[in-house]
Amino acid sequence: MLAWKVLVAPLMVHLCREYLPRAAAVTTVGGEIAKLYRRDFGVEAEVMRNAPPYVDLAPSPIDGDRIRLVHSGGAVPGRNIEGMIDAFKRLDRRFSLDLYLVTASPSDRYLTALRERAADDARIRFHDAVTPAALPRTLNAYDVGVYWMPPVHTNARLALPNKLFDFVQARLAVAIGPTLEMANLVREHDLGVVSGDYSVDSCVRTLESLDGPDIARWKANADRAARALSFERDADVARGIAARLLGA
Repeated sequence: MLAWKVLVAPLMVHLCREYLPRAAAVTTVGGEIAKLYRRDFGVEAEVMRNAPPYVDLAPSPIDGDRIRLVHSGGAVPGRNIEGMIDAFKRLDRRFSLDLYLVTASPSDRYLTALRERAADDARIRFHDAVTPAALPRTLNAYDVGVYWMPPVHTNARLALPNKLFDFVQARLAVAIGPTLEMANLVREHDLGVVSGDYSVDSCVRTLESLDGPDIARWKANADRAARALSFERDADVARGIAARLLGA
């Protein structure tokens, strides 16, 4: 983090200040980051969320009292997967946790450390990553997509990651931390629960509050929101930009 602030961030700021005003069009993945472009560089950025195409799925049924948690994404330090594991291990036997993690290699040290951290709980299962196109149908077998990434830098604080949209296309309920853009979207569409903070205690309290009827309602809400929260909506932005630049 220090190396980024000292060596990389000044270059990124210089590039943005020098070249963004020259761009015919600028896009970013969320409204809050667009506000930063306007404030810091005087540039109006259009929002194109990192959402996948619409997938025609139905919510999977609730399986008795079981609550099947799932997380997909990069096995990257800073994304707090270890905190997710620690929180999960304090939950009762209703819960399971499946992880679909992308990593540079099977011998990746962070992934190895995660496996070791989870080794004493057979309810935590690690899976090979699947392709983005296959991800919604793979995740559809679960109940709740989980993600708590602390705001360790601006991108994390304002993140609106593709995994949230993957959870929606998979017709899952979601349990997330209070990351601003994500929390706003979850509350707007009533997709799940937002913890008070990113601590293990807060994550545990949030997950312990889950029950079957609420999860079923949130999964149904994800189904209703799936088309609005797919790339089809953001493709309209791309088409508008292309038409404007081509003079159509």
